[in-house]
Amino acid sequence: MLDKLSQSIHDRWAADAVLTTALPATRVTTGRSHAAEPDMPYAVFELSGGTNGSTDLRTNDDARVETVAARLKIHVGPQPVEYAAGCSIAQAARACYERADFDLSDDAGRVIDVLTDSLAVVQAEDDGCWTFTLDFRFKVYRR
Repeated sequence: MLDKLSQSIHDRWAADAVLTTALPATRVTTGRSHAAEPDMPYAVFELSGGTNGSTDLRTNDDARVETVAARLKIHVGPQPVEYAAGCSIAQAARACYERADFDLSDDAGRVIDVLTDSLAVVQAEDDGCWTFTLDFRFKVYRR
């Protein structure tokens, strides 16, 4: 299920005009990190929750609602203009996903709600680059 959710998250990013203007979907990975450190800016969605997330409830037709935690890390350079770009990307990502609902890529489920838990911004001491971290909770309905 995480693979289908990862693909759907990436598809939603790619379909959002504001978000792709701030950071093209080609600069975003989901479910895994970049093999080598790419040029900045870039972002990584990390999903957790085991194989199926945590089951919150089961319906009479044996469908289930699961919660999957996701962390979005947006990496930008140290310059003020890059920090401003990071702020724009984080705001656009929050607007794109917060309270959203959308189909999973396999048509066997649907994201029925997305909540943003937190936003943190940290500057690395060694190179001054910025990392914006957004924590999300995806509620997924699976048939």
